[in-house]
Order: sequence, then structure tokens, then C-alpha cells
Amino acid sequence: MKVFVATRAGAEPGDFSQTIEGELVRLPITCDDPTCDCGKAMTGLGSGLSTTTFTVRDIDIDRAMYRQLLWDTLLRDGWVDEDKDEDHDWVDRLVDLHLDLAEKFTPEVPLRLAGDRLYERR
Repeated sequence: MKVFVATRAGAEPGDFSQTIEGELVRLPITCDDPTCDCGKAMTGLGSGLSTTTFTVRDIDIDRAMYRQLLWDTLLRDGWVDEDKDEDHDWVDRLVDLHLDLAEKFTPEVPLRLAGDRLYERR
């Protein structure tokens, strides 16, 4: 299954990566501050740290495991509550969004995130 992972490949001036190479990453949950860089960095599921350098890889994981990893990360970081059905629904939609987006990209091509736009680096 295609998923987003951290990479150092394709790094350009101004990029940063505090994640681990190959770590699964998720789209950011952004704030309303236009001067904040939160809309240009993915967040590592394991480390909780940010990276502007990432790609898609086809790895041996199923949707249920991916959802559990994403849920556990969001729970750890305080974004969801186990007892709220709406949080479970939100995570299901978030999983769909990640997997649908990842499917559109060629594996190992460096990607860039700019707000709500995701595209291949050239």
C-alpha cells in the first residue's frame, strides 16, 4: 500500500527534517497563523517531529494497521479522544485522505507540501 514516508532525498534550501528516514508521516494539523510554517511540514507518526522532505513508498501494511498507527499517534499527541465517536469518524476520513493522496504519486519522487497543496518537486 502506498503511504507517505520521511526522506532526505530532494532536500532544497529552507527544508528541514527532524524525523527518521523512512518513518511514516502524516499531513499536518494546521493553525490559523499565516506566518507559521505548520502547513509545509509532515509529522512523523513515531517521532512526532516534522519534515518538509517526504515521498511515497509502497510498503507491506494494510489499512487497518495504518489506521491504528495514525490513531495511536493522534491520541498520543492529544488530537483525539477514545470515547468520542466523532474522533473515530474523523480518523477514518483522515486515513482515506492520506491513502487517496498517496495513491496519486509515484513512489520515491520527492514531494512538497504548501498549505493545502501537495505536489512533486522538480
